[in-house]
Amino acid sequence: MAITRRILPVTAVALASVVTAHAQTPVDVGGTFQQIGQAANAWIPAIMHEAAFLFYVLATLDFAWGAPSFLRESDLTACS
Repeated sequence: MAITRRILPVTAVALASVVTAHAQTPVDVGGTFQQIGQAANAWIPAIMHEAAFLFYVLATLDFAWGAPSFLRESDLTACS
């Protein structure tokens, strides 16, 4: 019984000192942001390629949708 009474306070003190030591460890936030920035920059070429593809597809659809109205005979005669 006496051993259990001694082990509990020693364990509590050891645990508290470990938690305190861990809380005082410096964290390199700049390195973390740098890693995030590098990972984000790795995606830029892929995103730009897909964005350019989407732009050309939408431009083609816009031209295909609007071209018949430009080619109607009534539109051409109304201007002259």
